[in-house]
Amino acid sequence: NEIASWPTDNILIDETTKTLDLLEGNILIEEDGYTIGDGEKQSYTGAYTISGNSTSTTNSITVSGGTHTIVLDNVIITTAAGSPITLTNKAKVNLQLSGTTTLNSPAKKACIEVPKGCELSLSGTGKLFAMGGQSAAAIGASGSDKDADAGTLGKIVIYSGTIVAKGGRNGAGIGDGQCGRGGGKIIVYG
Repeated sequence: NEIASWPTDNILIDETTKTLDLLEGNILIEEDGYTIGDGEKQSYTGAYTISGNSTSTTNSITVSGGTHTIVLDNVIITTAAGSPITLTNKAKVNLQLSGTTTLNSPAKKACIEVPKGCELSLSGTGKLFAMGGQSAAAIGASGSDKDADAGTLGKIVIYSGTIVAKGGRNGAGIGDGQCGRGGGKIIVYG
């Protein structure tokens, strides 16, 4: 069950990868397929590449359940209400960085939300710039000014890539947000 056995430096941009264009709408990846915007769910169980063509968007990515390898290829997301990338329902994601990805989230929301029960690994040769909203971590848990509303923290493992993560006021760069309930695990290699 350890993410440590996942690929760490090989970017998977080939014929076995399904490429999704974030500019077409919000992306929902589930254990057995994906949905873009208001479209119908498409069955698929392989690796994904999500491209953004270095164009800023307010569209977001949600991964709900399952184990997935996802390559982020030059994605720029600035959201006004939710997290740019959210893991839910015990999702395990190997997020590989290609090119430069920039994420900005609103108050109380993490750029990449990794709640209790979810796992995120980061690897690749690309760069990730993440700026969490006020009270939130950049990568990890969303925050709040009330204990009951604060997010929880899952497991985050960083293998490679260039990662600049700046939490909002009272939020960690990587970890918990304000009033966070802890319980997570963060491992950094190299």
